[in-house]
Amino acid sequence: ENKNDLLQIVCSYHALALPQRGSEIVFQPLEHLQAIEYVRPPISALAMDESFFYSMEPSEINAKFAAAEEALALSVWTTATICRVLSLDGILAVIAGVLLEKQVVVVCPNLGVLSAVVLSLIPIIRPFQWQSLLLPVIFHNLHIPAALSLKVDRYLCGCSLVSIKTNSCDPLFLIFVKFSCTQVLPMRMLDFLDAPVPFLVGVQDKPADLKMKSTSNLVQVNLPKKQVKTCYVPQLPQRKELVSELGPIHSKLAFEGSIAKKHPTYRCNEVQAEAAIQFLAIMRDYLESICANLRSHTITSVQSDQDRVGHFLCF
Repeated sequence: ENKNDLLQIVCSYHALALPQRGSEIVFQPLEHLQAIEYVRPPISALAMDESFFYSMEPSEINAKFAAAEEALALSVWTTATICRVLSLDGILAVIAGVLLEKQVVVVCPNLGVLSAVVLSLIPIIRPFQWQSLLLPVIFHNLHIPAALSLKVDRYLCGCSLVSIKTNSCDPLFLIFVKFSCTQVLPMRMLDFLDAPVPFLVGVQDKPADLKMKSTSNLVQVNLPKKQVKTCYVPQLPQRKELVSELGPIHSKLAFEGSIAKKHPTYRCNEVQAEAAIQFLAIMRDYLESICANLRSHTITSVQSDQDRVGHFLCF
């Protein structure tokens, strides 16, 4: 009877029409499961500077809005989670690795925490965007409980993150990526970690016999041990000032960790939500300040086809 429940949920989710910005949508996965309500944020909530859009194509503008909307949807609960499971020094080391496009591997047996930590880097590095491979979960043993039994042995596509709670298991996170391939990868494809490209991936259980050929660009994050091992990564600019601002907020979220463990990863109380928003606001102001004066260090050349090309001057 329940054999194709998971497939039915995915198909029903795909069939939903995209709601207008600012409107609400209600998704009923199955009759016996709780409905999921989602309010799509208006443009005013996306913190986008529309003055830069005049030179963009409509498709580029839509992509910018989609990225901002994705970051907003992930912002609060993922930021609260990473502050709960990593020290501030560890978080800043991971951020530095991501900004420098290193190969970042996060290991944690808890799928909710694992996916939250990997996905937290999307809103934390705003206004920058991760341009390379992103895989929040590589399953060591892909197990679907009886209530949602379906052998998943192919790529899935979707447009959001759906959490489904059943009576027989913890929340099962089905991770989807917008307009591209799956973010869920079976362990038998783990060899791709040797690819010479930047990536940000989550591994449920790293095999003891796994040895990566190159570690010169590797950032390893072990969440159960609260440990971050990095290749050579320079410290973030003005790190001392940043730590002084983020420290009290991180401490508040870390203190809330004992309370958060009693609830699903995606659920935050008002204290956690407020602190996460403050953390993200400080990070955004900091990252924007780093590149605020780039124009004074660039020149623009006009090519024969009238395309404007900016060149950054290094000193």
